[in-house]
Amino acid sequence: MQNKHEKRSPLKALPLRHPGQSLEEKFYDTLYGEIMLRALFIFFIFTIAVYDWSRVYLNARPQPLWWFMIGVIVTAIFFKDFKRYWRELRNLQLGIDGEQIVGQSLEELVKKGYKVFHDIVNEGFNIDHILVGPGGVFTIETKTVSKSLKGHPSISFDGTKIKIDGFAPDRDPITQVKGQVYWLENFITENAKIKVKVRPVVVYPGWYVNQTSPNPDIWVLNEKALLSYLANEKTSINDEQINLISSHLESYIRRYKRV
Repeated sequence: MQNKHEKRSPLKALPLRHPGQSLEEKFYDTLYGEIMLRALFIFFIFTIAVYDWSRVYLNARPQPLWWFMIGVIVTAIFFKDFKRYWRELRNLQLGIDGEQIVGQSLEELVKKGYKVFHDIVNEGFNIDHILVGPGGVFTIETKTVSKSLKGHPSISFDGTKIKIDGFAPDRDPITQVKGQVYWLENFITENAKIKVKVRPVVVYPGWYVNQTSPNPDIWVLNEKALLSYLANEKTSINDEQINLISSHLESYIRRYKRV
């Protein structure tokens, strides 16, 4: 028998995700789950120490020195963690800003017939942005990398490999986007029953990317160049296909729940 006091959400589906949402979730997990937890523990230790110190003046035979020493030891242990997590927060915030900048620039394409989806999540990975429009279907991986204050920072792409200031990145974006393409092409084939070639794109916001040997199958560029590239793309899918693919993507995003 249904309880008359029971309630349910009036929302029939989850909202679409926004640019950088996965990074925001990691940001707050780090801030509240790691840094704040440790800070509260240290605060607790020193609160007890201060309490015991106050008892000194009341002749209550306290032992504040022990609590104070424990607080010093815990602080020393957590200090390295604070530095590491603080760097992680800065990197996450940089990534969030980059994804939002790219996401906002992509919204300009809506008036040109494109559908834009942000932060598409699956088990073990996420796709920062997906574009579906007259020029085709694109996965967009945003890489927001800090620039060195010295020298002339540069990114180069020879058609197969990316180098930042002459060095390969720790995680190869090309391999990453190829995996995204494989998943998305299978998703479209299985759900929309359309065979379409998905083009992978790696975007470095704020950088100039030197295309030493351009690869038409993989784009590596900045957010401004991406808009120019898309403007020159020939129509490859029609409105009906755009709407069908977009409908299945939207349904997937709204249904997907991260455990």
